[in-house]
Amino acid sequence: MARVMLVFPEGSSNYKKFGAELLSQQLDSDLLITAKRVARVANEFFTDLAPKGLTQEMLNTITDLRAAFEDLIVDVKLKIAERDTHQQERVEKANTIYEMLVKFAVTGQNIWTNQDVAKYNDYVIYNTISGNEEPPKL
Repeated sequence: MARVMLVFPEGSSNYKKFGAELLSQQLDSDLLITAKRVARVANEFFTDLAPKGLTQEMLNTITDLRAAFEDLIVDVKLKIAERDTHQQERVEKANTIYEMLVKFAVTGQNIWTNQDVAKYNDYVIYNTISGNEEPPKL
């Protein structure tokens, strides 16, 4: 954009056509669009910008970096989805284990219900219906 400013004054319609304002504040998706837009508009004005040092290699680099950035964004999104899937699988496995634990606890309570209070209490998972600590009684 420094080369663009040498040809088109900042704030001019041709300068604004590049759409490169506030690059550091753009979202990833907007940055991808801006990179594509800059390369496309720079190609359009290439004959005006080439004397100020713009080369086709620079435009190719912008295009290549944009493609690499897009690939990295997709990779991150896939990794997030994969992490969420693994987390859900862990929750489902833990729920299965918990269901089995509850069955064993109920069986243990049924065995000791009228025989031994201490052994019956060994099979109590929670002391309250909700599983939360009871508030102190006044």
